[in-house]
Amino acid sequence: MVYQLLDGEYQFMPFRGTEPARSQVFPNLKLSVDNIFAALQLRQK
Repeated sequence: MVYQLLDGEYQFMPFRGTEPARSQVFPNLKLSVDNIFAALQLRQK
């Protein structure tokens, strides 16, 4: 689950598959949900 702080409240932001995860802190960051989970799996091996 991904939450984003909007107007002082955390809102659920659904991201799936190859859809890029948007970041207000790092707007130029281009990572998809698949990229993030693939990196986590590599790290756990």
